[in-house]
Amino acid sequence: MTRVIEIHPNCVMRQLRRLAAGLLLCSSAGFLVAGEELLLEADFSEPSAGAPSGWVVEGTGTAEVRDGALHLREEPDGVGMVLWSERDWPADFRLAVDLSFNNIRGIGVIFLAARAMDGGDALRDASKRTGAYNEYISGSLSSYSLSLHRYWPDGRNNPGSNLRRNSGFHLLNQALPDPCLEAQRTYHLEFVKKGARLTLKVDGTVVHDVVDTGEHGPVLGEGKIGFRLRGDSSCVMTLDSIRLWRLASCGTADSADP
Repeated sequence: MTRVIEIHPNCVMRQLRRLAAGLLLCSSAGFLVAGEELLLEADFSEPSAGAPSGWVVEGTGTAEVRDGALHLREEPDGVGMVLWSERDWPADFRLAVDLSFNNIRGIGVIFLAARAMDGGDALRDASKRTGAYNEYISGSLSSYSLSLHRYWPDGRNNPGSNLRRNSGFHLLNQALPDPCLEAQRTYHLEFVKKGARLTLKVDGTVVHDVVDTGEHGPVLGEGKIGFRLRGDSSCVMTLDSIRLWRLASCGTADSADP
């Protein structure tokens, strides 16, 4: 039986991105990507009153899946929330996210390669955390963190986008201006971690491209990904899709020219 489906233009663009993601390409991180293995593809097609299967909310906020997207919102008088993946992901990966914010009254942070400092599961002590930021940047977790759409709850802008290593809040790179400054606009993010090299592209433009030199400890490996929102309760972070690939590569990522 043939079904005629009315396709929204946004859906067309999403499918084109997925098609392009499967092609052999030379990434901005400086290595040839071939034979990538897709491990995660979340398009949020199934409505949910809470976090979807495979994800868990930590801190003072809520998650809801509706209209084909995942929406994160902090509670009034909250201190921050994080949506964590329940499983760990490989040390070398490519993460693609379609993300937007409805206003300029909040800040987004993406955690990558997150584990307990002793190598244990990042969610092991989740019940002891409140969602406050210092628990993630100077507490018992190790991770890389990427901040963007950096606004205080009152709408003041904190310029730029920072890529840091935690615990310790060590700045690896700062990019100006903020690549996700606008509200009510969907941005396509692609983050690649290959060995010690960390690269972020936003809408095809390289924003961060840095090597973790190991100054603050061995390069981080397998771990969880997380999406943090901190802001006024009117601010909503929307994730249209999340995809993650295990990288199989030719050449070295930390020595090639970008």
